[in-house]
Amino acid sequence: MRLTLRLLRRWNRPPYPPPEYQIAELTKKYANLPEKYMEANRKTVYHRTPRGINYLPRERHIFKNYIGVHRPWSNEHNQEVTDADEFQPYVNPLRDWFFFRGDRVQVLTGKDNGKQGIVEMVIQERNWVIVRGLNADITEQKDEDNKLIGYALEERPLLVNEQVALVDPGDLMPTEVEWSWTEEGEKVRVSKRTGRIIPMSRRSEETFQYKSRETYAENEKDTKKQDMEMTFAPKLMTFEMEIAEELGIEDDRIPKKTYCRSTDFEVHRNWLAITHSLPIKQWYTEATSEWTLDYPPLFAWFEYFLSLIAQFFDPKMLIISNLNYASSETILFQRLSVIFADLVFAYGTKECCKYVANSGLRKSSRWNCRWSSPSAMLQLLLLGNAGLFIVDHIHFQYNGFLYGIQLISIAKILQGNYLSGAFWFAVLLNLKHIYAYVAPAYFVYLLRNHCFPQAPSNASFKDLHSHFSMKRFTELACTVLSVFIISFGPFLVMNEIGNVLNRLFPFKRGLSHAYWAPNFWALYNTADKLGSVAGQQYNLLKKSSNASMTGGLVQEFEHSLLPSISPRITFLLTLISIMPALMKLWLSPGNPLHFLRCLVLCACGSFMFGWHVHEKAILMIIIPLTVLAVVWRREAQIYLLLSTVGHYSLFPLLFTAFELPIKVLLFLIHAVYAFLNLSHLFALDKPASSWTLPLLNRIESVYLVGLLPLFLFEQLLFPCLGLKDRLPFLPLMLTSGYCALGVTYCFVQYYWHFMRMSDSNHKRKTH
Repeated sequence: MRLTLRLLRRWNRPPYPPPEYQIAELTKKYANLPEKYMEANRKTVYHRTPRGINYLPRERHIFKNYIGVHRPWSNEHNQEVTDADEFQPYVNPLRDWFFFRGDRVQVLTGKDNGKQGIVEMVIQERNWVIVRGLNADITEQKDEDNKLIGYALEERPLLVNEQVALVDPGDLMPTEVEWSWTEEGEKVRVSKRTGRIIPMSRRSEETFQYKSRETYAENEKDTKKQDMEMTFAPKLMTFEMEIAEELGIEDDRIPKKTYCRSTDFEVHRNWLAITHSLPIKQWYTEATSEWTLDYPPLFAWFEYFLSLIAQFFDPKMLIISNLNYASSETILFQRLSVIFADLVFAYGTKECCKYVANSGLRKSSRWNCRWSSPSAMLQLLLLGNAGLFIVDHIHFQYNGFLYGIQLISIAKILQGNYLSGAFWFAVLLNLKHIYAYVAPAYFVYLLRNHCFPQAPSNASFKDLHSHFSMKRFTELACTVLSVFIISFGPFLVMNEIGNVLNRLFPFKRGLSHAYWAPNFWALYNTADKLGSVAGQQYNLLKKSSNASMTGGLVQEFEHSLLPSISPRITFLLTLISIMPALMKLWLSPGNPLHFLRCLVLCACGSFMFGWHVHEKAILMIIIPLTVLAVVWRREAQIYLLLSTVGHYSLFPLLFTAFELPIKVLLFLIHAVYAFLNLSHLFALDKPASSWTLPLLNRIESVYLVGLLPLFLFEQLLFPCLGLKDRLPFLPLMLTSGYCALGVTYCFVQYYWHFMRMSDSNHKRKTH
């Protein structure tokens, strides 16, 4: 009986307040009161045991769960609880809180829509803010005899996630906000639209006792400042490691090797889980992980078919909530999937080699040699591409699969099978939309050569109209559109095309990637950074409040010294850079190699001036250029310089000590093979200078040799000089800037070479 009573008492005991009823951190901070005092004023005690040694300290109480506009421990709150009958509505907790006292916000709904004001009070428990003078009602004020004595303006709360938005201090327009970090390690609020830092108001420090920390006067009961000084320096060491260091004990055991994985492992694992576990309608709206699906629908189907096989390796990898799941079976499957997908790249290489071997473009004494013929070199240069090994098989991606489809489309067009080439390129566009950069070359060449088959190269627009074939144009359009309809059709039917396009074209990621691609903007950013540092050093510039472009963050930012760049400017510069090449391609019908050259220049122009270009996009230039490198000597020279610089620019993707010898070995094997065999293929009667690399002049040779001291500085001198903490981004900036000089040189030289070439399709001998 006693046991039953004890259990019943325990069962009827009121629980402690759950997390959603607890006082928020900002409320406690503003009150500046002891937490015990605030909790004591929130509960009503029904019974408490007397004090004494004969009684266990127990009490029966309930908490006032309702939280309104008044502080939970105030008399006004007690009256408010009585009026509300302690009803607490459901509040969806916010992951990040961005609103503080003194912030300027804009009202988004109601009678004050579009008006801006200052946040007067924050009620974090209800996701509310009260804005001074806005969303207010006029209330009557009465005395004790219920007589009207006046009127008062009473502001009503506004929901922060629906009814208000922070104002960007740069243009005074509402904006979405995210937390970020400056180079000094300070956590700041950053506008997603402009990248400008939104500073905290001094009123955010205000409490009941002081307006700011500097004006607070210490009392005799306050903890003194000297008593709060840190006497313990934390270290990234376990207790056992600290004891061993203190006693001078050295551990000579060799730890088991661990292998770092790139974030792309988790990206593609999450895509496998999304396509396998969710219906098609939710593929482009699922956002449990930050690595949302942002590739076109055909690649999503590719991930879906991979997931059907992945479930036999480890079904847990296909659970969306298993973030950062990386079992050994999962890693094995992902590695094997890249290897088997590269079979498409091998087939594309075979098709291109078939064209080089059978087209009769060039004839020489080495053409029939088994290992030194152009087709044999092309196979080894493509299949042994160091960049693909680094990006796909070590870093992890499916670029080999995508470049294989591109090589198939190129081979079909070179062979004169235009409809097949257009089909494979349409498939490629629906697998990864970055290849839209080279779409103008396909469009111009296919339109000119397939839809105007008999038109001469110097034909006027009037003559072209008479040679236009509507039948061929319809065939070409139906071939391309059918692929897009199959890819995007289901999302059009389900009215999800808007979500798909929003994922495919995000313009909130900033001009440059976290690691700058070696293009024109790397030089532009470097000049702005150096000018900004010099200006601040000599007090010519104020310290910038913009988000840092060298903080390793993927976000928008503004330049400190040079004009900031918008996506529209990058689009115009890219279009201007490729227009001369497209015009020459239009005026050179029947020359498939000019199509390939124009494709290389379109890829190069987009790489140089595009928005948020990844460093891996350098392979979009190197892979097609490899086909031309075994045909023409000048293009072999450009290839040797560009491939060496481009592959070196991928080194920062592999940053661990274990991966260092692997990437260096892959880089040297490819570079040595390319230099020796291409120079042997294009041997001249005049011997090369002993002070130059094969096929390169002295300036180009000195530039490539300069990669060696750059590598030694980054790997040896930089850690020894103690610059890792003060200038962590310096090695990446040096790599990007130095390689950008070489890529820019190759772009200009190759453009000049293409524009000076004859429009006809020459078949020259090597010697």
